[in-house]
Amino acid sequence: MQTAPEIADTSVFRMMQLMMAETHEQRGISVLSGPPGIGKTTAIDEFERRFDGQCLVVKALPSPRGIGASPVSLLQLLTAAFCDSRGLHHYSNQRTQIAYLTSNFRSLLHSCYFAEEMEHQLLTFVFDEAQYLSRAAIETLRFWNDADRTIMPFPIGLIFIGNNEFALAPGRDGESVLSEAVRDRLLHSEELAYANLSDDDIRKVAATRGVADRAAVGVIIEYFARMRRPRSLRQIGRIIANCNRLAQGAPVTAQLVNDVLNPR
Repeated sequence: MQTAPEIADTSVFRMMQLMMAETHEQRGISVLSGPPGIGKTTAIDEFERRFDGQCLVVKALPSPRGIGASPVSLLQLLTAAFCDSRGLHHYSNQRTQIAYLTSNFRSLLHSCYFAEEMEHQLLTFVFDEAQYLSRAAIETLRFWNDADRTIMPFPIGLIFIGNNEFALAPGRDGESVLSEAVRDRLLHSEELAYANLSDDDIRKVAATRGVADRAAVGVIIEYFARMRRPRSLRQIGRIIANCNRLAQGAPVTAQLVNDVLNPR
């Protein structure tokens, strides 16, 4: 069985870990967005590992109508994911009243935590592919986070992570997916870009995948610098994987990288 490569401690990875941890510890709301291949999923996976039992990662799915997940569908998804994470049995609930689904989730929390734990309990929801959430769904969750008037037994931290469309582009109605009330409560709002990944980050990615030759790594860096190609970690990983495959256990050289990047 092939093992996953070691996590590269890139600047984006460190930045996301810091902001996500602060959001969790302060039971806040944060929004992080960035293009594909920048390392968002890797950061989410590591955050989930670090705070096992204190966070719930939910991947939003695109709606067939392209209007974003509704509050009802999101609450149903959250309930199922929470029960699965705790080993609780749950029924496929077709109830469509937000009040009922909210009350049901509140009861789940009461069943999982002792009353004396509630005041200091930490629980954070992380929404991957958050661009597929509707404005109404995010607005519903805001009331689960309010420190003063939360409708849950304790405020729940919320981290929304999506691509460049998230938090930037208005929806069909001309509004942003984030209301002014949500924006006002944000602890962190960060728009990441390929430019956040430095040459040193590429060196770290190469090192975690067994490429130590400085000249070989230099060829990869030059390739992405030329014509300002997007520094996608996914693309960098594929290039290195091809080099390692062709090297057949031998060290990856600059000539081999050149051959992979410029096939004849």
